[in-house]
Amino acid sequence: MNTHLSAQFGIIKVSGNDAKDFLQAQLSNDISLVSQGTSQISSYNSPKGRVYATFRIIQTDDAYLLITTQDQIVFLVKRLSMFVMRSDVSVTNCSSLYTLYGAAENVIRKLGIEIEENENSVSQHNDMLAVQVLDSTNKRFIAKKATNSPKPHTIYLLK
Repeated sequence: MNTHLSAQFGIIKVSGNDAKDFLQAQLSNDISLVSQGTSQISSYNSPKGRVYATFRIIQTDDAYLLITTQDQIVFLVKRLSMFVMRSDVSVTNCSSLYTLYGAAENVIRKLGIEIEENENSVSQHNDMLAVQVLDSTNKRFIAKKATNSPKPHTIYLLK
């Protein structure tokens, strides 16, 4: 069973040669711990340390994807873009390129993805990506179908 979640969540794409250093300077968590094998929860805070927004960061071949609630997308894109300056970084709302769904774990297994048992781990199979977002006793995943076609991608939030 799938549940459509695109109305609640959106995706911000941060790309460019300086994306890693840019995010390291802007976010609360150590971006060097994010890899194509590990995702991370992070936050964007005020200079006083007040939390503006939280999100999950996933690294792809050419960018970082920040998955957050729809009500934070416009604010985060605008706010992060203010600090790009001369960096080779692009901050884009790419929510329209993705469709988010919630689904059961057995759906991901049927797609042929071997699921890692570590919290925040990322698993890949062909053009699919799955990320465990809670501990192994309460399995939830995000999977992204990556294609080179102009059609929208699909991300599954699995439970």
